[in-house]
Amino acid sequence: MDSPSRTLVHALIASQLRIDETSVADAQRLEELGLDPLGVVQVVVRLESLDPGDGDFPVAMLERARTVGDLVELVDLWSQPTIRHPIERTSAGSSSPA
Repeated sequence: MDSPSRTLVHALIASQLRIDETSVADAQRLEELGLDPLGVVQVVVRLESLDPGDGDFPVAMLERARTVGDLVELVDLWSQPTIRHPIERTSAGSSSPA
């Protein structure tokens, strides 16, 4: 199944490398495509401007991304809303029932 993240990541990589989007596949290694670490960060910066996701993108996790599919998985995780415990949603100034 094609996820919206996959389509977007493939399109951004293709745009960054100035290649046809259909030539980007999940199994491809980023370096084999010609996408160096700076290029990956540039893709993520463009991604953040298009899709704010759930907070800041976990840039530190990019070092684990070896393939296009790895990057798609990171984007999928980042774009999912975080489920927080109800206590975490209370404001610091509010009082809780005793």
